[in-house]
Amino acid sequence: MSDDFQPRDALEREALELARDLHAGQTDKATGAPYVEHPMRVASQVQRWGGSPVQVAAALLHDALEDAPADAGAAARIDALDAGVLDLVEACSDHTPDRGPEKAPWLARKIAHLRGLQEATGERRAVLREVAPVVAADKIDALVRTTAALREPGADLWREGIFKGGRLGTLWYYASMVDAVQGLLVAPAPGGDATLDEAVVAADLQRVFDAFAEAAGLPDAGRDRDGLLRGALAASYPEGIRSDQRGSIDKA
Repeated sequence: MSDDFQPRDALEREALELARDLHAGQTDKATGAPYVEHPMRVASQVQRWGGSPVQVAAALLHDALEDAPADAGAAARIDALDAGVLDLVEACSDHTPDRGPEKAPWLARKIAHLRGLQEATGERRAVLREVAPVVAADKIDALVRTTAALREPGADLWREGIFKGGRLGTLWYYASMVDAVQGLLVAPAPGGDATLDEAVVAADLQRVFDAFAEAAGLPDAGRDRDGLLRGALAASYPEGIRSDQRGSIDKA
């Protein structure tokens, strides 16, 4: 993805300024680069696919609710920018301020988020379909960089603590996310004048995931989601799931 994001209209310019402010001082945990470069790359990809200004603005702000400082007022500021953008940002976030200050454990959050993507109906599904290219671009950016790092001689990313889900959890999450996003994109369209080619989005995401799975040493990772999830649960809860932990897993 290109790092040279160029806003096309006032909404995209204002979203870029807000993203820079909400992510000020944050850095990429793997590279140390300014974190805002990630949402800018995601927004560039959504632009190239033909995304609308609202989708591009959501791409710029897709991590703001989860990662901006608690006192930054991210939700209210995004809503003031554009309520439609806030809807999309909320839809691609696995934790939002209204759920409380404490995040659930990584695996429980991901299970819950994926279920929400897979099981939504009606108006909620329409919102998720609109945000699906943003989610796809986000995962593509992460997967491209992770694949390159895995191919570095002597690389052992799984032991470096970068991925909270570990190897199995990370493979399960990305494989399942590919399924969920493609399920939203390839379903019959409700009509409208969208210019974004959803088949291209789905194919791009699959291609990048396949390269990642091969680099991770599990090229058939996408064929056994349940097995990967069982492995991730066993790694996350080696002594079994205690009664006080089961609530978040069952709820997910």
